Amino acid sequence: MRAAVILLFAAATGFAQPAQPRPLLIDGKAVRAPALLERGIVLATRAEDGTWRDPDDFTALDRSTLIAEPKSKPIKLRKEWIHLANATYRGKEGFESLRWGMTKAEATRALGDVTFVPTTPMMQLAFRTTSEGRTVTVQCTFASDRLAMMSVHLEEMTFDAASALYRTRLGSPFSETDTRRLWLTHETEIVLNDEDKFPFLILLSKAFSRIAADQMMNRGQRAH
Repeated sequence: MRAAVILLFAAATGFAQPAQPRPLLIDGKAVRAPALLERGIVLATRAEDGTWRDPDDFTALDRSTLIAEPKSKPIKLRKEWIHLANATYRGKEGFESLRWGMTKAEATRALGDVTFVPTTPMMQLAFRTTSEGRTVTVQCTFASDRLAMMSVHLEEMTFDAASALYRTRLGSPFSETDTRRLWLTHETEIVLNDEDKFPFLILLSKAFSRIAADQMMNRGQRAH
């Protein structure tokens, strides 16, 4: 009886559980940094108490999981602040010889014998090559000179054939519609689209894509 009374008193007075820290806001925007967890790369959230938190359940993360230097100045985006991944970070995923986090110079050297094609303000590197015996055109976007996004135009495949190929490689999609498939891997969001004259893949680095998308939007507004 005495123990039950103590528990009820603790719950009533707010001492049953410690208060959950709130996200740190700068100018009303959350601060995030890429972290490498067992399930893959996530954008951890900085809390007011200085800890870094899992974006799914807000549990505290070990600082060693971060692949960014938290003392560096974060990049201000429209909806958030994000720390850029360390200069030494290079992903294990990408496309062919390209890996997430490469600089444009590194990516250009890694390509080898390809045919470079004109770029746009949104895509800083573009080329034609063969992948598994098929011709593809690849366009690359860099976030602060780090490889962040790629579009791969599958010019010699139908959408159904491409869908079957990636189902074999990656399993069932995370989500799908009649014209779109989404897969999630350790480091990458992979979107297969059938919204053009041929299917194309959009590959997005979980560590860099938000910065790249924001910078692309800024370039697009300046162009208009």
